[in-house]
Amino acid sequence: MYRIKNTSLIIFLVLGIGSCKKDKNSPALLFVYPETSTINLTPHQIFTFTIDGSSDAAPLNRFMIRSKIPLQSYTLLLDSSLSTKKFSLQFEYQAPSFPQSTSITMEFILTDQDGNETKIARGIHVASSGSTLIETAGHELYSSLSGKEDAYDLAKGLPIFSKTASISSQHLRDSTVTDTNKTYLLSKKWFSPAGLKFVRFVDFDYANATSVTLKQSYEAGVKKDFLSNIAVDDVILTRFPSNNPDSGYVAIKLIYVIDADSCDFDRYIFNIKK
Repeated sequence: MYRIKNTSLIIFLVLGIGSCKKDKNSPALLFVYPETSTINLTPHQIFTFTIDGSSDAAPLNRFMIRSKIPLQSYTLLLDSSLSTKKFSLQFEYQAPSFPQSTSITMEFILTDQDGNETKIARGIHVASSGSTLIETAGHELYSSLSGKEDAYDLAKGLPIFSKTASISSQHLRDSTVTDTNKTYLLSKKWFSPAGLKFVRFVDFDYANATSVTLKQSYEAGVKKDFLSNIAVDDVILTRFPSNNPDSGYVAIKLIYVIDADSCDFDRYIFNIKK
């Protein structure tokens, strides 16, 4: 076992050939689990520390947890008064979000009533949350029976005519066809002549999306060649071809699905983040 005398950090290893007593003025014992010196977290991830403290001499007086981001002052996360000689607790830490990966120092500090202090540090490495996405609003894609732009180029952010545009630029296209009853109902279906895949992601946090969360969500999602039953508030993730492995990802949020009596103005109105 390990014994700490005063603050001299002299460590005695006891191998069954004797025993040693703790000085009355020795600082309290503090254990923080897990014992790994650096913990890797993703933005907003919650991590639980288990903390045990004790004192054979003076009762414990105070326990603090604080964190420090480079070039900033300490932030106090927990400050508890104590009056016993032992305590245990679990502390849940939620990693903050940064555009770039960041290292944080956490300090666990236990003080007894004689003023002796024991301190343990842990390093937290938080992965990058990615860059903020740029949103554009009011994009329109018309019914294929309307005679208007029935396809969409996501790379350029422009509606296009499927009859004249190249196949490779038709990232989105409406699939409405004339039915036998000539009702001209909007199909509420999209496909991609350019070969894009679609992920309908119900739980995607569109409002707080970043380049990292968009890419991770698309790559983890179930990819489809087409979309059916498109509705207001749907969030659709896709990716158009790009030489950059981190580019080309797009989040689409449906704002309106307009199916009027005539097909002339049937259309989808949506916002885009990329």
